[in-house]
Amino acid sequence: MDPTATAGPVAALSAPSFFAHVDHALASRRARSLARTLTDPTYTTDRDFASNDYLGLAHSPALASAIHAATVAASNPDGTTPQPHGATGSRLLSGHTPRASALEARLARLHGSEAGLLFNSGYAANLAVLATLPQPGDLIVLDEFVHASVWDGVRLGVGRKPTRAPRHITVPHADVGAVRTVIVAERERETVDAVARPCSIFIAVEAVYSMDGTVAPLRELVDMIEELGDVNVHLIVDEAHSSGAMGLNGTGLVCALGLEDKIPFRLHTFGKGIGCHGAVFLCSAAVRDSLINYARPLVYSTMMPTSALIAIECAYTFLEGHAEQLQRDLQVRIATFRSACSRYPSLDLVPSTTHIQGIRVAGGNAAVVRIARDLREQGWYTLPIRAPTVPKGAERIRLCLHTFNSNTAILALVDAMARAVGADQIAAGDSFEMAAKL
Repeated sequence: MDPTATAGPVAALSAPSFFAHVDHALASRRARSLARTLTDPTYTTDRDFASNDYLGLAHSPALASAIHAATVAASNPDGTTPQPHGATGSRLLSGHTPRASALEARLARLHGSEAGLLFNSGYAANLAVLATLPQPGDLIVLDEFVHASVWDGVRLGVGRKPTRAPRHITVPHADVGAVRTVIVAERERETVDAVARPCSIFIAVEAVYSMDGTVAPLRELVDMIEELGDVNVHLIVDEAHSSGAMGLNGTGLVCALGLEDKIPFRLHTFGKGIGCHGAVFLCSAAVRDSLINYARPLVYSTMMPTSALIAIECAYTFLEGHAEQLQRDLQVRIATFRSACSRYPSLDLVPSTTHIQGIRVAGGNAAVVRIARDLREQGWYTLPIRAPTVPKGAERIRLCLHTFNSNTAILALVDAMARAVGADQIAAGDSFEMAAKL
């Protein structure tokens, strides 16, 4: 008898169903133009219109030199005992250092907050915060375009205590009236049900939205909450895409608006405008202690190493002397881009005034993927944003503007975009004449 032969139920059990499922799922994504791939960079820095390095700090030779010097100085501070180059463990195990506490205190002071808590990434921070702070019976109000990490944090909270999970509701993007309606309806329900304690309501928004570049109506939200007089309503603002690019010394949108005392919870990430890696959650000292005790993404993650802390320190020191000029430079790039696009009426721009721009493309996922591929073959680094990341029919080429993008490169990109999407053409060379005037 053939020892490899199988029959009956054994054959069914031994079939590689898992691998068949993987192959089928990937084939399905490819057929819908949704497959993700890792692409080696083949573009020059000036043609980078996809990365989040808005101020160019990740490419800054001056900042790199400062980080190197500070790392060498910290490697053997007392002349006898070398510092570990690795984190060695989680924050609660062996990864904590006085340097981490000092950095948290510095960032809290800088942003006008009582305390701060470091995380390995903005994703980990949102996961921790949304899964930990809202309690059973509480309500989370989510802007429909809020980042996936916020949604995943909500889901993690539900998964940990499904029978007593916080509730959540989605509201239309940047709609303060809709948020107000939710709050009023919740308080009316509590009155009818004679609840013993009003629930806490958490409103989760992004300062600058990652796909649309729109700015959250923070002042309007604060005014609405104060008008209601509801002390149990709390804003959570993700400043991932405003950190560095806005506010004095790169402190973000909340500080730029002077709302530090009105918004208790803020997340700043370091991997975008700050040019490093990691994140800090700004909050009260009591909330910081609560997260240290209960936030699983913090408790069970290895702490970032000293080298990462040094890079963050140096980046913020660098911004103290350079943020204002870099932000002005970024505003020039934004104005140049939108002015150039206005010369092509058929370019469907998203309504953004920030460094995150986008051109919507008709034809669905396949069309936007094809255009991004065509641009990449011409040496432009742009990325397609497909449904369901954005609503169906709103697929677009997402364009991130940076201080290191020259006006000439921006105008040439717009020309390439216009050709790629079939926009009306202008006289050859006109864009470069415009660049010479800027």
